[in-house]
Amino acid sequence: MHIWNEYTYTAYNITIKAYGMLCACVQKKSANTGHRGKSKAAQYRTMEGLASDCDWDSCLSAVNLGDRTLYICSEAVPGKIGASRLPGDEHLIRTHFPQGTCFALTAYNPGDQLQSNTKNALVNATLEKELQSEKPSEVGLLNSFAIVNQHGGNRFERGFFLVSPSRQSSAAENVVTAAAKRYGQASYFRYVRREDDDVFQELVDTASGRVVVSSRIVPVSAPHCPPMFADPSHNSVFHGIKKIAQVLKDLQALSQDVIPPDFWRATSSILDDVIPSVKADHPVLVIEGLDGTGKSTLCENLSKAIPNATLLATPPKPLLQFRASFDGYPALIRRAYYSLGNYIAAKEILSAAKTGPVIVDRYWHSSAAYAIASEVECGGKDSIPPQGHEVYRWPHDLLKPDLAVLLVVSAEVRMRRMGVRGGVKTKEEEWLERSQKFQERLLGSYERMEFPSLLKVDANGSKEEVLAAVLKVIQDRIPTPTSVLSP
Repeated sequence: MHIWNEYTYTAYNITIKAYGMLCACVQKKSANTGHRGKSKAAQYRTMEGLASDCDWDSCLSAVNLGDRTLYICSEAVPGKIGASRLPGDEHLIRTHFPQGTCFALTAYNPGDQLQSNTKNALVNATLEKELQSEKPSEVGLLNSFAIVNQHGGNRFERGFFLVSPSRQSSAAENVVTAAAKRYGQASYFRYVRREDDDVFQELVDTASGRVVVSSRIVPVSAPHCPPMFADPSHNSVFHGIKKIAQVLKDLQALSQDVIPPDFWRATSSILDDVIPSVKADHPVLVIEGLDGTGKSTLCENLSKAIPNATLLATPPKPLLQFRASFDGYPALIRRAYYSLGNYIAAKEILSAAKTGPVIVDRYWHSSAAYAIASEVECGGKDSIPPQGHEVYRWPHDLLKPDLAVLLVVSAEVRMRRMGVRGGVKTKEEEWLERSQKFQERLLGSYERMEFPSLLKVDANGSKEEVLAAVLKVIQDRIPTPTSVLSP
């Protein structure tokens, strides 16, 4: 039984620690209580002047273990937040929680209310690089995340989980302590596996090294919808030009010398304008699919088969020269770049559609699907937001295509076609090649798109067969004179 709300967490009294990514949960009346109704952890935060309104009774946290996302909390908490402990939870925590001693840390600064999502993404990416270079070679590094309910609103934070195989982990803890001090983190979390194999979570004061509070953790059921999709500001799926503009303008303010001035000159008219969602004069056909499904070949053939057709692609030409620069940024900024390309392409589509049909090699569906599949990080199709979630709905201010086709092929055919391709691959394309679960999440995201949805076409056949199949779909779905299509 799923007990989380599908879209938001407002139905649950969830409050997450604002510093470490895996969060200590304590009872108001426990051995650690210094004042009636307030734990030492809560007093500590009040003394620091940070997160003073946090309720430490209701906490939930998660760590990505590669094949799954493990949700945990204090053993006293599941009922308070509406979560359910998993059957055999003691066995699960002992077998799936990393062995040795672990630490959790983030570079997000909850004390700075003006700190933007863009800045958080940049500083957290820097923290990750530093931890990778500074940690002992035997120490692993995993991604983790949390929802922070602070000052009356939810806040999504990402962070990192260092895994030391040894219970004697002073070298790893020295790295964590130094990083916490650099990023102004008043505390971090340490996870200790005791002799009975129970795992305890300790909130550690960065300055003194003292343990502020300790609690035994248990695994709980996963939410019906991944937490990063509880609010549009928590993820890198863009449903409007305003969010894109905010991220890119924040980037400009934070790193003016990194992005070439030519980029801002090429995009200023889009970022500053309200783009009307109008209908094109002639049909707009979008072709989508995983890498290696034959999109580019089909698009070329369609542009030749349909008289007066224009072939366009995303990212559009005005942005291509900046692609390598943006591919090196964190996901939020990288996806803002690709999403911006859709809006520039929309203007090109409207112009080209004045004289005939337009074929588009990838559009918003791809930007959204790759973002969704990348945000989740673990698991397959069942790990992404459910059918009907608002994340799959077309942006209100972006030109809609008349028809969107999703090419699907077998894994064998796709890999064979990929083998003869060249060119530089994005991070997502590299991930697609090596991760079956990522492929499942990506395809699942495409399949759940709405308004417009994607029509599947089997592309396992020859290029002539695929062209014929798609031309028939066009004839069946788009009211147009038969003369528009060549024999």
